[in-house]
Amino acid sequence: MNNFLPCSIAIISRIYFLKSRKFLILLCKNVSPCEIVSLGQNQNFYVLFVSPAATWEIKMNTDISKILIDKDELEKITDHIAEKINRDYADISKPLLLLIILKGSVMFAADLMKKITLPLEIEFMKVSSYGAGTKNSGEIKIHLDLTRDHLEMYNILIIEDIIDSGRTLSRLSQLLKNRNANSVKTCILLDKPSRREVPFTPDYVGRVIPDEFVVGYGLDYNEKYRNLPYVGILKPEVYS
Repeated sequence: MNNFLPCSIAIISRIYFLKSRKFLILLCKNVSPCEIVSLGQNQNFYVLFVSPAATWEIKMNTDISKILIDKDELEKITDHIAEKINRDYADISKPLLLLIILKGSVMFAADLMKKITLPLEIEFMKVSSYGAGTKNSGEIKIHLDLTRDHLEMYNILIIEDIIDSGRTLSRLSQLLKNRNANSVKTCILLDKPSRREVPFTPDYVGRVIPDEFVVGYGLDYNEKYRNLPYVGILKPEVYS
């Protein structure tokens, strides 16, 4: 045990009062190195020992109230979507261009493109909608644009992490059509249809989820939690 330090009292308390041994074992799959130690005759009381470098990993995991999509399911999602893309674009005469929307979709896009067996190219954009109620609420703001012209030569597939209101993807799709792209489709990891504000249906969807604040697998809160290997629901006390 000399190479391990106990995590903070706050984290131990949260585990003791809120989490079971089953959760701790699942937690240890995502944090290395770590070790579960049972204390005394009360088998429901556990202390988690981690290396100093793993302390932030423990903090990230314990900020999650529920794992919504684990690593195995994410693997199945990318398998399923890639199979559809391979079938749908099998006979295209113009190149497939994956347009990856920064930053949240990077992990999803990286896993997905490895399973696409067709010739493809990639580009990146970073866009956002103007806030509701502002003067330019009908437009999108482009922070990083495409670096190529002649979009009529490409079948563009937009890769995005999540869709809720639908405003950004709807406007971006129309923008690319206005730039004469040969075709424009959208591929989304997570869909919150209950939050839709405009009529927009993605072409490929990994999973429909409830209206919860989710992080991990590229999705963030305040630039944190992107590197979690699963999609989880963030505890309200973290962001409220």
